[in-house]
Amino acid sequence: MAANPVSPDGKWMMTPRGWVCLKSEPSKTPDGQWTYFEGRFVHAQHLADEYIDDSVHLSREVSADAPLTQSLVSTHDTLIMGDMNVDVTVKQGPSLDEIKQMMLELLSGMGASTWQTPTSISDDQRRLLSESIESYDEIISRGGASDPAAELVVATAAKISGDYTDATRRLTELIENHPSSPEADDAIQVLAQISIRLQDWKDAESWIEQAMTRFEQSGNWNGLGNTLMRRARVLENKGASQQALDMYDEATAIAKRQHLTLLHVRSIANKGILLSALGRSSEAKNVLSTSLQFARAANDLQTISKIKQLLSKIYEEQGDLQNSSRLLRESRADYQDTDDKFILAERVFNEGKILEKRKNLQMARTKYIKAERMFAAIKVNRKQGNICLALGELDQLENDYNSAIGWYSKALECFSDPPQP
Repeated sequence: MAANPVSPDGKWMMTPRGWVCLKSEPSKTPDGQWTYFEGRFVHAQHLADEYIDDSVHLSREVSADAPLTQSLVSTHDTLIMGDMNVDVTVKQGPSLDEIKQMMLELLSGMGASTWQTPTSISDDQRRLLSESIESYDEIISRGGASDPAAELVVATAAKISGDYTDATRRLTELIENHPSSPEADDAIQVLAQISIRLQDWKDAESWIEQAMTRFEQSGNWNGLGNTLMRRARVLENKGASQQALDMYDEATAIAKRQHLTLLHVRSIANKGILLSALGRSSEAKNVLSTSLQFARAANDLQTISKIKQLLSKIYEEQGDLQNSSRLLRESRADYQDTDDKFILAERVFNEGKILEKRKNLQMARTKYIKAERMFAAIKVNRKQGNICLALGELDQLENDYNSAIGWYSKALECFSDPPQP
């Protein structure tokens, strides 16, 4: 996405400071309120008797004798003044559709979507999302008519910006206002997702129960399978690990019956992740290896990356550094053209850890320093702090205490900053 995206009609550009009108008249402000007239600014209401705007656009041919009615006048970017008996609304900014498109472009540029939350977003990106939401709300407050698709995009923007309270409110209203829409199906799943992320397990269970009932009745098998996986997360938090594993198996069974490829891939992968967390490494390795085959067949790059990263750690724990390194190299090759800076930095950090285990300390240091700079550039303070600790430990092993203290101090600075939402 361009740094300053332009609206589809080419008239508006979003910048860190707000909207910029690209196609405005040099003598008039974009909102039509001020005109630069004979060396001075004059307010529109004081100009009616002095200035006649003759740029009225007619939407169809009309005879000279025909009365001028509202249906004939296009006021897309025109201010009409004088004695014309026509009610005209001056357009002061992008339309709802344009704002929706702008939000979609912003979210896409961040690697975000209804379901995908990026690890980190910049202050400028957060501000642009907030300004877009404000523009949307302003139009709605003036009587603009929205639709469930736009409401879901705005709620997603609120979620990505970190305002979970606002996102929850918007998603709840979407379900209430458009209960039978496909967007309501998505909204109830996102509400469960937000609750899990906030570790509000009571709300998560409530939304999951509602989603289960809804999807079972409507036959939304993909929604049902994803909800089963979220239920597994809640059960895992309760310590009911076997029940959680059963939920993943049930989701896999639905995926097989209904030929839902991505659900099939991710339900198996999530089961492997849970097995690994439970310390059942051999089982986890087998399940993850199976899911990796399915993920490759489906070209699910996101899941491939996660599986390879976890398998690499399992091999590392088992002392098989050769396979661990191989998986990291493959994972890096999978994403050689990615613009996801977090993924790239994570790869470099993991390579450094393997080099350290092999006692290649100088090469490990080089990787750590590179990864530390990469995480610093995208302001992921927690990860940057972890790398600073690793560098401090390396220096301490080599009795370079001054350098070690420097890295430890930098780690403290990283951890003292509030985490990104």
